[in-house]
Amino acid sequence: MRATYQFSDCRLTISYKVSAAGANSCPMPFSIGNHVTFRLLFLPGTDPAEMRFETPTACELLRGSRALVTGEERCPSSIATATPLSDFDTSLALPPARYEGDPYALLTDPKGLGIRITHRAS
Repeated sequence: MRATYQFSDCRLTISYKVSAAGANSCPMPFSIGNHVTFRLLFLPGTDPAEMRFETPTACELLRGSRALVTGEERCPSSIATATPLSDFDTSLALPPARYEGDPYALLTDPKGLGIRITHRAS
């Protein structure tokens, strides 16, 4: 894997190139960045539990007994629509799958502040 980082016009772009041997005919499920972490100030008076998170994914990948992704999916996704943070089990990450269009993650404060992270692959 090779990564190139570029920051310009208030935008961070990270370009990855992932290669495998031509003889590798097996699936290679992996995630370049398996966690999205938001650390931002809330508007005065905001209850963090009321913040909402969403990402337009059709399914989530399931995990086995050792908490590793199995390749099986749960559809529909529980995070395809705005979900209050109070509804999340924070002890386990949710691996989204099957996006249509450009994937993004959106965290919204009910008082109006929001941050959106978008990623694209080619």
